[in-house]
Amino acid sequence: MSNSHPYFDLQVVHRHSVQCLHAMETQQTRRELFFIISEEKNQSQQCEFLQEYVIQDMGLQERSQEELKEVRKRISRFCSTVFQKWKTSHRMLDRFLLHNSEWSDKKLFVPVSPVPHTAKGRQERPSLNQAKEAKDGKQKVYAELLLLKNCLLLLR
Repeated sequence: MSNSHPYFDLQVVHRHSVQCLHAMETQQTRRELFFIISEEKNQSQQCEFLQEYVIQDMGLQERSQEELKEVRKRISRFCSTVFQKWKTSHRMLDRFLLHNSEWSDKKLFVPVSPVPHTAKGRQERPSLNQAKEAKDGKQKVYAELLLLKNCLLLLR
């Protein structure tokens, strides 16, 4: 992943919790992925071909079905964008590369969690110690704010 602009994607895992997924860059640029799509002659299977290629290339085979679904969805969106840009360029390679050079030189980001999910695909509840620490921290901040408020009232 590039250090210049870290990318995070929020995904609702459960109705009351949100999980932060990291995004990994593919090894290839969008231009290279376009050429990989082009290797598959059957247009209806090009997106599936790219999905399997990226999953194999990034070593994501052991991830949960939910994560693989998100990866496939992101690649599907990428394919739709490529097909639209290809159609806009009248299916001419030189025109496609000329008009989309900046876009195609970037890498594709794919959302994956840093650690595989639990079997149910959602995060576990925080431990009691974490919950107690969070409550203590909130009480401390509240006490400091109350003290500050009282000091300001005295200064008036």
